[in-house]
Amino acid sequence: MNKLEISCDLRYVVVQAQMNDPDLQGKISNPEFSVATDGAILYNGRLCVLNDVELKRLILSEAHKSGFSIHPGSTKMYQDLKRDFWWPNMKTEIAEFVSRCVICQQVKIEH
Repeated sequence: MNKLEISCDLRYVVVQAQMNDPDLQGKISNPEFSVATDGAILYNGRLCVLNDVELKRLILSEAHKSGFSIHPGSTKMYQDLKRDFWWPNMKTEIAEFVSRCVICQQVKIEH
């Protein structure tokens, strides 16, 4: 199986960050947002990630170096992440993250 799984710890970190964000809490009344049984705020069924650089870096690092898909390109990584996560400009941020990966750039040069 070649699928990114959200670890319970990672989900917990995102949910805890959500609880401390008054802007996100205010969006719950929007029909595109919902609340899961564990208190997670979802956007169209996907875990809503705050505009927090460190939190997004943690998610991106976890996805880019996961055991199922080591150093995927930006398109593959976006397809994997968009099933479970959402944040504005996600696709662009993933492309930028992958473009800064030294290992990916070395492999690209070799081929």
